[in-house]
Amino acid sequence: MILKKIRNRRTRHPIRVTVDRGRLGVTLSSMPHKHRFRLSSLSSTTLTFQCVVGGRDCRTRCPEQRERPTTAAEKKVLKPDLNIFPKKGVRHIHTIWWEFAKRFMLPDPGGLAFKWSGHELSRKVVKWAAKYPKDVRIISCDDAFHASSQLVLIEHRKRDRYMGTTVCYIPQCTGEQPICFFLYPSHRSGLITALREIAKASAPAERRQKIAHAKDRKYLQSLRLNT
Repeated sequence: MILKKIRNRRTRHPIRVTVDRGRLGVTLSSMPHKHRFRLSSLSSTTLTFQCVVGGRDCRTRCPEQRERPTTAAEKKVLKPDLNIFPKKGVRHIHTIWWEFAKRFMLPDPGGLAFKWSGHELSRKVVKWAAKYPKDVRIISCDDAFHASSQLVLIEHRKRDRYMGTTVCYIPQCTGEQPICFFLYPSHRSGLITALREIAKASAPAERRQKIAHAKDRKYLQSLRLNT
């Protein structure tokens, strides 16, 4: 409700306007239009509004943004979202991810650098994940060398809030650093839909392959030393 009120209210605060004309093409957003702003991001001090004319695609959307300070009343309502550093012992929505980062990543402000890699990192992560069976899941996959690797799924949630899932890909033999990316609920739904479609389309071929493998196995078992 508070976010709806923020989107619809007319600001009386000083604003800073940012426009990047280089991004505009021959689209609706590049023509003269009345801006329609919606809240796009927030911090403990600032609310940022994005013009939504042109749709969600950043290539066609109007690039104009406006910012204003967060009021004291809004800070009280938005406190759960803005409380980045909670009191000790209080679970935050990012608590498990922060522990993962502290345990396995270097304090590198310039990127996501890990203390270990490959099989050594995988072994340590499996042991750590056992402490959080409801928040951390590990899925097997193969890297580019077809060596057993891992996808580590870390939930960002608490009792009354849910943000999404961090996925960390840990390859075993390619020699590269693990790669992390984030899935919001909408991203997760898209991935689930795509995997279901893939499974449905591949099912006939998988059945035929299973029958062929059974025939091959039966033939191989019939072979004897003395012909």
